[in-house]
Amino acid sequence: MANTRNQGPSAASDKNPGAPKNDAYSPDKDHVNVPKFDGSNFPLWERKIKMHLRPRRLETYIEEPMSKEPDKDELQGALRTCSILSEAISNAIFTSVINDSNEKDPFAIWTDIKTIYASDSLLSVFQVWNKWLNIQYNKDLNTYIIEMEESLAEFSSLGLKVLDELIGCGI
Repeated sequence: MANTRNQGPSAASDKNPGAPKNDAYSPDKDHVNVPKFDGSNFPLWERKIKMHLRPRRLETYIEEPMSKEPDKDELQGALRTCSILSEAISNAIFTSVINDSNEKDPFAIWTDIKTIYASDSLLSVFQVWNKWLNIQYNKDLNTYIIEMEESLAEFSSLGLKVLDELIGCGI
């Protein structure tokens, strides 16, 4: 069996115009399936948006500030990242976070989003802990596991480690 990975569109689709197009993942499809954040479940959205930026080699733009005098490539990457972030948030969040001073600075936008929605305040920790305590097994194992994983991801996003013994007690 021949390896057909990363060889572009198949020759069959070139010969037959009615053949389905190759819908394989492309890092250039910046706005395809961008996870939308509406203000709830920041830890899950944070992980998704980072996974969306990573193959496009744009994750560093939200992790560290741009240089004082960015070259053309760095500026283009920053603008792509800003565009993705603007598509990935609801209009309400957009108007509360993005303004004239940060609209071209993905690190500043990301910092503002995290400041508002992922602060490691006592209230955030309490909310995540309360959610953990309220997870119930209601004869649907798949839903139960998903809720446990979401809760663990929220703990992780707050920088909290959950002991294996605690997870074992939850199971």
